[in-house]
Amino acid sequence: MLAHSAYKLGMTARNRVRNLMHYSFEIHEGDRMFVAVQEALIAVLPVKQRRTVEVASSSRHSIEPDGVGRTGESPLSLRFSGSVRQKFRFEGHWINAETTLADHFGGGEGNYRSRLKLVRLSVYGEDARDACLRWLDGIHRELQRGARAKPGYWTPGHWSGFGRTMDLPVRPFSSVVLRDPAAADVLRSDIASFYASEASYATMGIPWHRGYMLSGPPGCGKTSFVAALASDLGRDLYYVPLTRLGSDQEITRLFQEVSQRSFLLLEDIDVLAAAQDRSEGHNLSDNPTKLSLSGLLNALDGIGTPHGLVLFLTTNRPEVLDRAVYRPGRIDIHLPFVEADDEQVRRMTALYLSPVHAERLRPMEGTIPPASVVGAFKRYITDRDAALAELERVIAERGVDESFLDDVR
Repeated sequence: MLAHSAYKLGMTARNRVRNLMHYSFEIHEGDRMFVAVQEALIAVLPVKQRRTVEVASSSRHSIEPDGVGRTGESPLSLRFSGSVRQKFRFEGHWINAETTLADHFGGGEGNYRSRLKLVRLSVYGEDARDACLRWLDGIHRELQRGARAKPGYWTPGHWSGFGRTMDLPVRPFSSVVLRDPAAADVLRSDIASFYASEASYATMGIPWHRGYMLSGPPGCGKTSFVAALASDLGRDLYYVPLTRLGSDQEITRLFQEVSQRSFLLLEDIDVLAAAQDRSEGHNLSDNPTKLSLSGLLNALDGIGTPHGLVLFLTTNRPEVLDRAVYRPGRIDIHLPFVEADDEQVRRMTALYLSPVHAERLRPMEGTIPPASVVGAFKRYITDRDAALAELERVIAERGVDESFLDDVR
């Protein structure tokens, strides 16, 4: 009896010591590191030990210099599934890996529950803990350099945070054609300078954010310009539908889940009542369930705004916005987008069709939405001569029959 009691006491003490030396790390679905950790795990496991593998495809589309879109290869992406617990060695230490589900509470008041996947890594001992942290830090550094993950397009889930919808399509920045050819390069250079100035912002004690407002009529390329910039600079693009901005609490939660050094796009901000001019009678309600101007402004550049965020606001009617939305420091550059004139249409034709087709294009008076030009090319995507003829028809019928715009707006 005495020996049995001593054995139980010894086992209890041993288990307590083991628990004190047990460490675990969780990477949640929706975090930018989640997929990167899955891919890194499958890479460190020998082929014969890959018990459960998650398979995904990654299709990316590019626009070649001759203007012809080509779909690149879509190799299978192998990721650690984790339905079976497995282990690997790093710096001489064993690290256990598995996936599991965890409850996530969302919605305006946190009263909706969903199940999110997470990767859990566990180790025993302080040395193994430090090794695991170094392994994770290496993955994080690769992500910061853009060496592992392709830039993604992220949208909010129903009750949880953002989810990666797809890889951001590849688009060379040379394919961006604006009325003012220098404007695109100026804005791109400004963003590159911003990303190179993190230390200077820290020295001056200024939050490391940058904001841009793109204004102009529909169909002038505001949204596609942001997507091209994100692709060219290798930055994740987060898109928040205005219908999701229902309350101050909701917009704060969403903005805090945007990853650092990413792009955030708020499209058609002028239709949001909270952003409209207070002198016109908007934003006067104290209803806590509605989005207020102060809630919007705090989300755009408040304490909780992600580090290194580049914000894009697009608007068709900048004149209705409250000045606080685009004041200096919140919006650093305002870039107007206008309809295409004859010279811009010719540059677009040379890019998407050929320089020969641009020379054949009859002179155009006035302007036309760039989306109408692209729409004409899309109708005859495999026949460049027919596409040119369609463009000339669209130009000739401006103001007479604009039903063709329904396809491209």
